[in-house]
Amino acid sequence: MQVISKLLPSKCIVACSGGPDSIALAHWTGYHYTSQQNKNRRLQALIFIDHQTPASTAGKQCVYDLAKKLDVPIGEHILPPKQHCPKKASLEEWWHHHRRNIYRSYDMAILTGHHLDDAVETALMGYYYGNNRILALKSGNIYRPLILCKKSQLLNYCQTHRLGFVQDQSNDDIKFLRNATRTMLYNSSKQITDLLYAKEKKRINNSLLTFHKTN
Repeated sequence: MQVISKLLPSKCIVACSGGPDSIALAHWTGYHYTSQQNKNRRLQALIFIDHQTPASTAGKQCVYDLAKKLDVPIGEHILPPKQHCPKKASLEEWWHHHRRNIYRSYDMAILTGHHLDDAVETALMGYYYGNNRILALKSGNIYRPLILCKKSQLLNYCQTHRLGFVQDQSNDDIKFLRNATRTMLYNSSKQITDLLYAKEKKRINNSLLTFHKTN
């Protein structure tokens, strides 16, 4: 599993939904990453955000089970029911806005499990919205150390370490733009997807060089 360890701060919290991406990140951070200076664990807590959906309910148990293994506390937050989302608003954008506000309410670095597949999807979604939409390495106090790691690597990590996780069935619903984008990528030729992934990896690596120079 490829983790950008140089991107990790001295102390952090992992946002954990119960999906394989965040479960793998939380486990790796809790068990395999300590400060070289004082050998103290960097992982201080997990954050679980309840979306009040069946997948979120199932994910909650996985997060609490992992927190018990890691011996870390959990900060739990509950989002408003999806029925409260404005009629003309995108539910995924509405949820994203609420999650981001929760993360930014903390005075510590928050690690999220966004990976390379997410970055490619986000770039393609930018074409739909007509803007240069990207997943940044760091945004405020939000860090994405798995951004060069593919989803398949995270699934393999969870299986290797026998970690419980949930697969959100709503990820197959193409009424959400990200899911439709993911389906389009899946159905594209290998030549096209290889080009898209190579382009996004190049952008991320260039951003990483800039990050190292300025931090």
